[in-house]
Amino acid sequence: SHHIFITNDPALAPEADGSMAVCSPELLIGQSWSRRLPRGGTGQTLQRLLEEASSVLEGHAVNRVRVDLGENPANMLWLWGAARPETPQRTFRDRTGLSGAAISNSFFMRGFAQCQGLDWSKGPTALEEGPLRRLMEKVEGLIDRHDLVDVHLVIDTQDPVERLCAMERIDQLLLKPLAEALTRRLSPWRLLVVIDDRRLSDTVPFIGMGAELPRQPVASLNAQHLAESPLTFPDGTALFAWFTQQ
Repeated sequence: SHHIFITNDPALAPEADGSMAVCSPELLIGQSWSRRLPRGGTGQTLQRLLEEASSVLEGHAVNRVRVDLGENPANMLWLWGAARPETPQRTFRDRTGLSGAAISNSFFMRGFAQCQGLDWSKGPTALEEGPLRRLMEKVEGLIDRHDLVDVHLVIDTQDPVERLCAMERIDQLLLKPLAEALTRRLSPWRLLVVIDDRRLSDTVPFIGMGAELPRQPVASLNAQHLAESPLTFPDGTALFAWFTQQ
């Protein structure tokens, strides 16, 4: 579950860029969490806070019941994504002069949309045929009214076969008809597809297509050939700048 932690303790103040540089929890799998903390006093204070919280949670009645039932105890907190609320935010329209919309079920994507001044709407609750077809209809309506539409989907399963099937449905029921719709209805247009599965790799593969984007052909769209492409970026900001270049 997710909760919001608010503090005015100067020892936990974000860095000058507004971030504590703490990764999201899915990136901790198989690693020592202490190595993912910020350096310096902020990291030391955060580590003490997490260790004290862990000692409290370990003896909590709910966790004792979970252990008795053979379930994993909830014995750890992880604080990430800190920001300075007093820092003024320039919206996407302020920075670019363009309008935008976002579709997602993610609570942090909804917050991102609000900070950027993007119209937000709820995404599908399941990645089956019916919900994906309805999602495609929603996206078609949004691309007629906005310059940028961000669709954020989460494949919430650890089963590799289920993940593959879900990705194939997204490809056939959303990406393929969307590319066809963009070709028919807009000129020029661009489409960017990003697969963020950093539990398996620190490299995030992407595919960009559309007007005036440089061509970087690959033999096939598998992980190895995508990784061998010379078109790489250090972070998402650089990728977005490339994608939106005039």
